[in-house]
Amino acid sequence: MSAEEPAEGQWKTAFVKRGFCGAFQDKWLKGPGSVIRSRTPMPFDGTSVKVEVTGCHDTDVKLERMFLVRGADDYGKVTGPRYQILFNDEPTVSFTTGTKIWSDPVEVPIKKGTWYVQDSYLSEKMPYAYDVDFGTCDTKGNDDKEKFSGELKSRIGILTRIDVFTADKRPVIVCYGDSITHGFGSTPNSCQRYPDQLSKLLDRPVLNLGVNGDLIKWAGGAPGIIQSLKGVDTVVFLMGINDIISGSVKELKDYTAKLKPVVEGLKKQNLKVYVGTILPAGGYKKFDEKPELEKLRQEINNWIRSSSGADKVIDFDMALFDPAAPTRMKKEYQSDWIHPSDSGYKKMAEIAAKVISSSDDKNK
Repeated sequence: MSAEEPAEGQWKTAFVKRGFCGAFQDKWLKGPGSVIRSRTPMPFDGTSVKVEVTGCHDTDVKLERMFLVRGADDYGKVTGPRYQILFNDEPTVSFTTGTKIWSDPVEVPIKKGTWYVQDSYLSEKMPYAYDVDFGTCDTKGNDDKEKFSGELKSRIGILTRIDVFTADKRPVIVCYGDSITHGFGSTPNSCQRYPDQLSKLLDRPVLNLGVNGDLIKWAGGAPGIIQSLKGVDTVVFLMGINDIISGSVKELKDYTAKLKPVVEGLKKQNLKVYVGTILPAGGYKKFDEKPELEKLRQEINNWIRSSSGADKVIDFDMALFDPAAPTRMKKEYQSDWIHPSDSGYKKMAEIAAKVISSSDDKNK
């Protein structure tokens, strides 16, 4: 059923997933026709939804059906009705390589909290992406089962975005970055990633646009991606450690040449832009093998603090480093010496919230 919009409200982006990989094969789900359930938290209440779906880069995809279902917990259990998502009034949709399609608006009484996207496919392959949160599946194609027993280590399926029609007036924050923003090393299905914790501290909706392995050299499209989202007024940008370790940034000028256009592009949209300093990576073998990498990290961080062009700098480096060993994070803040632990992500959220709140107070 098409959604009728209330007298007051607006469409806001409630969920985005970047960084989809190649095709995931149906046979890996232990049977064709499996139903997949992916955790998809909603940051505000609403009355209607539209979803964007995107095909694989290298193969055609055919969706059999898709639903939104309210979560009863964060580990795959659902409750209440299944709200079916339709495309031109049809549940099944086929699309060719890389195609993006928007669904029809559908009336769904969205309540802030955990929801699940539940979908199944007629094609043998479908997109997938790494995700900290695990999904679940049922190999018998049982849509109505309260909890699925199969556990999935990746986010599987075509859904890339959800927009919600809402009366919530709070502007949206985007956290854009690599696996540190995505939350690698945090406890799955527990909202311990720094954007999740930032949302709680500020009582603001926060979108996580972090992707494992992302590089500053690929970040040129960030302003365009963010401009397409609804309701955004603030961006926190953090990226660079992968570039330093991989060698895609060899000198300070390599980094500045990539970050400056991103900041400029975001500020042209009248967005508030915060850039984070790069976290310590001492203790991580590939980083420690080349002492010059720490020198470069320090040079980049000093430039970010003084010359990035951002509205404010969030000094993640100073918040997490160990004064007794400044090239490293404090032991309790790290999970593998390059990614933070839950405690480290909490510290990141606290310093980000402090800087953003201070800036907001000055603008009142």
